[in-house]
Amino acid sequence: MKGEPKTFDLMSQILEPGPPSAKRPKDSETLLIQSLYREEIGPWLERLKEFIPKNQEELPEELMRYYRFALLGVCVAFLDRGLSPYADEHVTIIEPMLAEIRDVFRQVTGSGMSYDKEEFCFRSYDYGIHKATYLDWKLYMSKEFY
Repeated sequence: MKGEPKTFDLMSQILEPGPPSAKRPKDSETLLIQSLYREEIGPWLERLKEFIPKNQEELPEELMRYYRFALLGVCVAFLDRGLSPYADEHVTIIEPMLAEIRDVFRQVTGSGMSYDKEEFCFRSYDYGIHKATYLDWKLYMSKEFY
């Protein structure tokens, strides 16, 4: 909508990152390990990886890494909100989210813009959380309030 601020524009988040959160791990590998420590996350992540485009061998490894972090964020948010990666109405967010990440990746790398690859991992993870949180709001929480 015109005039409405973008609350989570992935491109601007990647190109103009703010100071890291005090809760953020020191690097993306630590984030990965901390997230996978939760028992349910491993199988859920494997389930959601099925949504990564089938031409994986043609995708740059860097983009695959961003996909994995976004899916990890979705899994963490699903777990926190009691959503299931096996429910059709929950996984509808995955393919469009991956397409958005791919588009931002192509814009950034195609234009020669400078960006931090670690920051892209963190922002992809945050974006996955954002998408799952919004889904929870849209499907369930908003109906409780209205």
